Amino acid sequence: MRTNRLLAATTLSVTAVALLTACGPEKSGGADAAASAAPAAASSPAASSSPAGPTPDEVVAKARTAGAKLGSVKITFSQAAPTGRTTGALAVDRAGNCAGTMTVEGSGGGQVVRNSDGDVWLKPDAAFLAGLDNPGGDTGLDDHWFLFPKAGANLGAEFTRFCDLALPVQETAGQAAFESPVATGIKAKALPVSVDGVNMLSFQLFEGDKAGAPVLFSTDDEPRLLSLETDNGSSTMKFSEFDQPVRAVPPPSDKVIRTK
Repeated sequence: MRTNRLLAATTLSVTAVALLTACGPEKSGGADAAASAAPAAASSPAASSSPAGPTPDEVVAKARTAGAKLGSVKITFSQAAPTGRTTGALAVDRAGNCAGTMTVEGSGGGQVVRNSDGDVWLKPDAAFLAGLDNPGGDTGLDDHWFLFPKAGANLGAEFTRFCDLALPVQETAGQAAFESPVATGIKAKALPVSVDGVNMLSFQLFEGDKAGAPVLFSTDDEPRLLSLETDNGSSTMKFSEFDQPVRAVPPPSDKVIRTK
């Protein structure tokens, strides 16, 4: 199979995570309502008439506390890469269960399931199947899943890297590469803003005199990090479905093709 391009494109380095600097939508009254109310790359926020509010340090500290207690979360992601943009949505919990979809532009992807034992199943989509080495064209695998067992060379890990990013990013409130919010160059107050009718808290990160993308959190007592994006929009992460059950149900055994 020609899977190298798909596997390589799923890798997100720690450096890339550290560069992500913006958060997405949320309605007042709960992080889940806000996260689903607007896209990660929402319209420019309109600042409240009152600049009063908590400091960015306070927001990040509270968000880290909330993230440390979080049992599960859904991450919706998009990342540009030379091999093609990787997109998808995966729900993950503390036990390691993960379920959702992942696709690489030009290579395909499919449905992904990982259980708490670390076994991974992939139900390939049409684009992925089209890339398999099969002169006849019809693979006969339309309704089948590939099983990547945890033991041995675990190719399944390449399909679930974003599963392993979601909770750590929440635990650090998106500031994984820094010892404290101060080190990121955060300035000014966390302002109340409204994006498409959704209430959030916003502040900006600075590198020297250059302002980065605004960082947006929910307005809960324990604020949630809702989304991140790079200044140029090449990478985004959006978070929702906080503390919701993750249904990581393995497929029927007669539909599974075990890989080595």
